[in-house]
Amino acid sequence: MTASSSSKLSDFKTHQGMSIVDMKIFLTGLVIFLLLSPTIETLGQTETLLSTLTPSSATGQKSSEQKSSEQQSSEQQSFESPSAFESAAEKDDPVQDFISFNKLDGPRAQLRTSVTTYRNPDTDQLLSLVGVIHIGDPGYFRRIQQELDAHDLVLYELVGGPAPGSPEDKGDDPDLEEDEAPSGLGFIGAMQKGMTDMLALSHQMNCIDYTRQNLRHADLNMKEFSKGLSELGFINIDLTTVLQGLGSSTFDGLAIQAAMATQDDQRTNRIRWAMGKTMVQSVGQMAFLGVDDIENPQDLILGMRNDQAWKIFENSLSEGWRRTAIFYGAAHMPDLRRRVLEAGWIPENQVWLPAWEIPVPTEETPKEPEPAPSVRL
Repeated sequence: MTASSSSKLSDFKTHQGMSIVDMKIFLTGLVIFLLLSPTIETLGQTETLLSTLTPSSATGQKSSEQKSSEQQSSEQQSFESPSAFESAAEKDDPVQDFISFNKLDGPRAQLRTSVTTYRNPDTDQLLSLVGVIHIGDPGYFRRIQQELDAHDLVLYELVGGPAPGSPEDKGDDPDLEEDEAPSGLGFIGAMQKGMTDMLALSHQMNCIDYTRQNLRHADLNMKEFSKGLSELGFINIDLTTVLQGLGSSTFDGLAIQAAMATQDDQRTNRIRWAMGKTMVQSVGQMAFLGVDDIENPQDLILGMRNDQAWKIFENSLSEGWRRTAIFYGAAHMPDLRRRVLEAGWIPENQVWLPAWEIPVPTEETPKEPEPAPSVRL
């Protein structure tokens, strides 16, 4: 991108105090941090960086007892259906086969992810694509854990190396110099922590048991990631792509800003609603990263890491595992599905798991996870 292009982009401003470029980066960040890339850095101490993208708002708060019934009704409608900020048309997005936003009765909704199972017609082996969002309600991760435990082999993502305490963990990589770790990975951990706190959710790395013996690391180590970073870059911003995605992203950004600016007891619900809607429309955000085709990406974050996961999966087939799972962020799944189908595997079935509940479950009405279904044969 040229300097002139950058200066032109900085001239685009919204009426809410956030530039169009900031909005695109913020929405792209949501996809990266929530659907794509847990990293070893996530496990370290990080700072919340969201304040730089949060508009200023009034500090005073009213208690629910102080609000009139008319105000409460208005607030409920605002959280239930923020139509003024939503895109007029839904996008045809392959990732929606793996993550969906479902409006239920009244002011209720769920953000869900899927577990899709395929069968090899020659060997009768099963493969499950366990697409996830990396922050969710605690019950969501209990269900994910049950799904993973039902498989003989689980290939999981984690940029940087095996998870601490996992079967392959050998401590710090002695061959990795301290300055070789990309500093940008720390920002991913910070963003994930900030989103977890803001949305009143739990983080995958704190909920999934990575000490299980059926787990196998299937992602880039730090040296491989650094090499890919030098060759492909991290975010390939293209002026034409940014401008093509301005319309829907502007509406998404305004909805998120409006939710974040509120100061009442429905704030978390509004933010979950606005961000949940954005999560299932990833095509524009992925294009901003330089991914023209989410089903055949040629970038670092999706393409190169999927190459690694697929190579490890193919190498595992000769070991004869009956049930294998690929446990990755939902945005990785359209490309992995393409590879599975091209290899001749047959779709078996699909199960949807609620990741976010709206409204947030309260202590008075706890949301117990449904029991995991038996392994689908």
